[in-house]
Amino acid sequence: MNRNILFSAVLVFSTLLSACKQGATSNQNQSQTTTVFANETDFICGMKVQADYTDTCQYKGKTYAFCSESCKAEFQAAPESFLNKETGH
Repeated sequence: MNRNILFSAVLVFSTLLSACKQGATSNQNQSQTTTVFANETDFICGMKVQADYTDTCQYKGKTYAFCSESCKAEFQAAPESFLNKETGH
């Protein structure tokens, strides 16, 4: 009888643990898809920014996205020069 209780407890615990892991994954996926980028196009190459871009950087409280690590690195070297072109200053 004790085996049945122990087995039931382990089964319930593993089910709850699995559900918690799935919930955490779902929340991570939601936060990734809701990221809003400050730029609509890659400043360097002009490609339209896609929601799944992972080469991003923070600058003055905004998130900027780039199609590649090299485009991001070029922006990071002189961000104001690219932002000034965009605003016409």
